[in-house]
Amino acid sequence: MRLNIPENITIEDLGKLPELSCVKDLLFTHLDDEKRKSRLSDYGIHMGGLMEALNFTAEAATKDDFILPLYTEEEIQKDQRLAEVRLLNFAFHPGAPVCIVCPGGGYNREWVLVEGYPMAQALSDSGINAFILIYRAGYYGLFPHPLDDLAKAVLWLTQNQERLSIDMNSYSVMGASAGGHLCAMWGTEQAGSRHYDLPSPAALLLMYPAANLSLFYNEWEIQEKAGRKKEAGESAVFLKRIGGESFTRQDIERYSLDCLIDDHYPPTFIVHAEDDPVVPVENSHLTESLLRSRGIPVQVHFADKAGHSFGLGSGTDAEGWIKKAIEFYMDIKNGHIR
Repeated sequence: MRLNIPENITIEDLGKLPELSCVKDLLFTHLDDEKRKSRLSDYGIHMGGLMEALNFTAEAATKDDFILPLYTEEEIQKDQRLAEVRLLNFAFHPGAPVCIVCPGGGYNREWVLVEGYPMAQALSDSGINAFILIYRAGYYGLFPHPLDDLAKAVLWLTQNQERLSIDMNSYSVMGASAGGHLCAMWGTEQAGSRHYDLPSPAALLLMYPAANLSLFYNEWEIQEKAGRKKEAGESAVFLKRIGGESFTRQDIERYSLDCLIDDHYPPTFIVHAEDDPVVPVENSHLTESLLRSRGIPVQVHFADKAGHSFGLGSGTDAEGWIKKAIEFYMDIKNGHIR
């Protein structure tokens, strides 16, 4: 199957293609008019390998079990927001290990087109079974719900690994931006896998992660004190999604990696661009420092110029990062890095 997709197609019309109709609301979740009318060419077609990823997704979407709900009808009746939580199944390699991909989007929506499908294809091309997690997003005071959803995904995949012919031993998680924050939290004792009494991931693969929320809070506080109302208001929107409309420093630090990291944190790969205008690269420099100070295996790829939401980063200074990330994960899994 090879789709003939024009580069200037709108996201709305992209979802109308018969081969992609089942993901029409899963190119970007929580679609608004701006996203519907935006064009595929707005998102770095060649940089992100989007055409190839869409063809790969169309192939996967022919599977009967491509979209996997994680909550029961009874649970959804009690909380309608649970209906949006799903796994997208890109498992093509019987008995192979699993990576759960968490796209970013500022916890407002998930940019699955850019930070989900291309990652799933790259993982699959390397013999890894990928699943994309669609977690709860789009409202204030989200946490810990996205972590609840990731926990549900890990538990569900573990319980169904024989049926899906996958291996959840030494699984990994990969996330971008806000999804990178979610994955970073999954490595912690207080908020992550150990909190849910679930196996820790073998490795965290983080793309420009907004991991250290205390830095965002500090910047918001500086803007507030300086009377920069517009900037403070824009910063507050992201923080409200984490800690609620009346967030405090304590609310934010409860989900900030610099306040939670410990000696049992999983090995971590990080890619980040120095010129990132959305998640300052200082986030990842701090994370690297925290990990190295505790002797936790870490590998970083800092690109001079790639911006934010670069996906695969082809043609930028970040190009090749995903190959390094997968090699890091497999080295950890095979015991070559300890």
